[in-house]
Amino acid sequence: MSSEPPQTTDNEEALFEEELIKAEETLSRIRQRYAEIKEAQPQKEELQERLMKLEAQWAENPLKELEIEVKQIKEQLEELEVILESNLLGNQELKKIFWDGIRRGLLGEVFWQIVRFGGLGVLLGWVLKSCAG
Repeated sequence: MSSEPPQTTDNEEALFEEELIKAEETLSRIRQRYAEIKEAQPQKEELQERLMKLEAQWAENPLKELEIEVKQIKEQLEELEVILESNLLGNQELKKIFWDGIRRGLLGEVFWQIVRFGGLGVLLGWVLKSCAG
């Protein structure tokens, strides 16, 4: 008896390499997203500090220029919050998760609930109509 490893097919190796490439691409996107978050966080803190100072100045001396600048900073803060709050998953990953969930039973479960309660509604309506008429 020899202790030779089992033979792997070319198909299995190609599949493994394909999955490895996908994993590396996903890791690259996560690293890129992490860098965006690290960059946006200090900007947000800086804008919040500036906003507090400007609002204090505006409370003491309400000038139109200060009001415009406060509005601009608030808009920038909203944009940064969207960047920071958006999750690490992109649209493709979300779509894949959604359709996988649909295929794994959500659609079937909803279908049978519609059949069950719709059938009960029809039956109840028929009984009420026969009692009233």
